[in-house]
Amino acid sequence: MIRRWGVLWIMHYYVMVRIIVGENRRGSDLDNDEAAFILHLDSLHLLAIVVVALFFLIEIFCLFCGLMLFSYPLLSSSFATAIG
Repeated sequence: MIRRWGVLWIMHYYVMVRIIVGENRRGSDLDNDEAAFILHLDSLHLLAIVVVALFFLIEIFCLFCGLMLFSYPLLSSSFATAIG
């Protein structure tokens, strides 16, 4: 389940980067030459990729913190029940 969500997140951010950079146009010749795609990025495109990557890291961090916040009381209560 978590692996499926991870794949969906990665696909979501890949599409976001493609839309921001403008690579979603049909007939683009950059699909054949990824090196040209990397070399022709200007600062605005790089900034967009960095912003999307930051949002991705923030979501992962929030997911991890949310899981820890929700699982910690469950773990501590089950641990207290097991001891008591």
